[in-house]
Amino acid sequence: MKITHVPLAIKRYIDDELYINYGVATPSGDIVCSKLAFPENDNLAKRIPEYVEMISSKKFVVTNFGVSAVSSEPRIGVGYPHLDREGNVQSGLFLSIRLTYVNDYIDGFDLPKNSEFLVTDDLGSIVIVYPSDNALLGKMKFPAVTFSLVLSQKSGVLKFKGEDGIERIYAYAPFYLNEKKDLISFMLFGIPTEKYFFEVSNSQLRTQIALLVLSLIGELTIFSLIMKSKRK
Repeated sequence: MKITHVPLAIKRYIDDELYINYGVATPSGDIVCSKLAFPENDNLAKRIPEYVEMISSKKFVVTNFGVSAVSSEPRIGVGYPHLDREGNVQSGLFLSIRLTYVNDYIDGFDLPKNSEFLVTDDLGSIVIVYPSDNALLGKMKFPAVTFSLVLSQKSGVLKFKGEDGIERIYAYAPFYLNEKKDLISFMLFGIPTEKYFFEVSNSQLRTQIALLVLSLIGELTIFSLIMKSKRK
């Protein structure tokens, strides 16, 4: 089967800069169409992590941090299956999200000086970081022992001194994929302890961080709405 480009009628609804690649594949792995051109394929989609996970789980999936085999760019993948009435996969949509594009957008946020915002996958690899530094994508912010605390508690507050020598207090919370609480990432927001939390009680500290995190989530929601508006 010869692979074709995604029709222009579909591409006009998708922000091309946000995605390294996207397309549709059959259950056997043959790519029906994609943004990028491929040679005639032999189950080529089976090399795409989000496609493989989507086919096996028969549900919407988001992968951990990875590097695109096509462009060598930092990425995460999204897979969405089309099921028949019996729950069998008929086809699947795959998306490869360009993390540098998202990261550059996040850098436009107006956050307190020396604060830090992170989104990690469930293994602790950075997928979004503020201030923007694309060299940090895929790196581990915290030692394994520290991140194990985040994994076990899911939400809370921790104190950590970064490589820049600044000690920050981080509020962290999980991000779930669905109502079954399939964990896909953590959000962490850190503010320097010396400047912002001098003589502040623990309860006040939690309240102030929570408000800042909620404000940030609001900005991220606006970002998602902007992405949707570009597709209309």
